[in-house]
Amino acid sequence: MKMNETTRGNQSKSSPLIGLDYQLVKLIRKEELNVVYEARNNTLGHSVDLKFLSKKASALQEDLFRFFRHWQQASYCDSQRFIKLYDVGRTKNGLPYFVMEHFQGKLVSELLSERGAMTPESTARIGFEIATALANVHEADLSHRSLGPHCVSVLEVGGEIEMVKLYDVGFWLLRDELLGGREQLPHLDEIFGPLDYLPEGYFAENPPSFVAIDVYSLGMMLYEMLTGHRPFSGSTPVETAAAILKEDPESFASTAPSVPPPLAGVVSKCLEKRQEDRFSSAHD
Repeated sequence: MKMNETTRGNQSKSSPLIGLDYQLVKLIRKEELNVVYEARNNTLGHSVDLKFLSKKASALQEDLFRFFRHWQQASYCDSQRFIKLYDVGRTKNGLPYFVMEHFQGKLVSELLSERGAMTPESTARIGFEIATALANVHEADLSHRSLGPHCVSVLEVGGEIEMVKLYDVGFWLLRDELLGGREQLPHLDEIFGPLDYLPEGYFAENPPSFVAIDVYSLGMMLYEMLTGHRPFSGSTPVETAAAILKEDPESFASTAPSVPPPLAGVVSKCLEKRQEDRFSSAHD
């Protein structure tokens, strides 16, 4: 399917919202700039997820360009740890959408909301899978740049972690030679993920490398998984940014003393203020 086209035929069976060969099954989640539904393909009969950009974001031409561009960028990286994207297009009323792999897991943000802090063992397993996924991304000269509990899904079977996958692969930015040999960072109003997971130098004149940003965001996420709360927070984005810039996270010894020192050390190294003091790659 090409962009700006819709599938003809089978219209009586299709959802009137999208006018395509997909029947909406249920709402999965709704966020400020997008909404995700489980859907069924009427021709093939398999389940997929449809991610629509919201009307608010669709009104902005820059967001539309970024939405379609990121689908193309996602095709550069193929890994079992990423939600696959099958198609991209527009509805009859102009809403852009992704057709994505349907995954039965729960977002880490949902798990934290339901259970609070995770065990060190679960955190280490999920962290390993995320780090491996990020390493694949960076090797393909891509960056996630919006990593957080809101875009990592965990499938559990019998209480054990079976699989971990990353969402929002379409929010990567191409870097290095794919950007003509220079790195580019989005402006504040271009960020879809929470500010809480971005490093202190993100908006500086000479910002950190994309690897350093993703490593820092991973550390932020692991800290929250181990303690049940974010290392930095504020009532406004400005306050959050100020806390990230000026404060140190509360030590594990005081907030989560059961965390093994080696794991605590890994997270602390990810959260170093200076990028040269963090791990140099996700492989580390």
